[in-house]
Amino acid sequence: KLRRDKPLPLQFFRKVAIGQLVYEGDEEAVRKMGERIGRAVQTFEVGELAILLHKPIPSKSLGTFLEAVEAGIESRYQIQVRSYGRPVWKVPVYVYELYQYIRSREGEPIVVTDPKGDYITHVKEELAQLFRRDRVNVLIGSREGIPTGVFRLASLVVDLVPEVTIATDFVVPSLAVALVSALEEAGALPRYVGKRRKH
Repeated sequence: KLRRDKPLPLQFFRKVAIGQLVYEGDEEAVRKMGERIGRAVQTFEVGELAILLHKPIPSKSLGTFLEAVEAGIESRYQIQVRSYGRPVWKVPVYVYELYQYIRSREGEPIVVTDPKGDYITHVKEELAQLFRRDRVNVLIGSREGIPTGVFRLASLVVDLVPEVTIATDFVVPSLAVALVSALEEAGALPRYVGKRRKH
């Protein structure tokens, strides 16, 4: 599928640490959402996924969500292992309280996704600078969004699709496509040059 001059974003996805607020709702909705999020992060083989808590939630709901996320990752991972002709990164999952997570990433870039932010391609140069680091932490809300008090701690607040509120299970795919577009426009992505022919 690779042709000469196509961008190669995989190494940049590996730098992304997703911080996802836990999804709340009835058990079936929580399970479905968890599986979709798990499949999404594994599809793009991001560096890691942290499930973030910012208020008390029922332990059963959290357990259901975590089990579903892990199941989604595993199902997509098994498909990738069978289909890809290369090693596949399996996304590790952690659980943090939101502000402890931010504190633990002190000195690292933090990007918040929120409609109040700048359109992502408008801050492509700043984004490219952040991706020179080893890890870029990207915070994703769930229904309520990321608490606005976190914004002042962020390196960037970005809007992925102006005028559109993205459903929780679509944020990771939207983020991945937006990142590739912005970094490509900034000239930050390496390109496939093809294999040399033997003479």
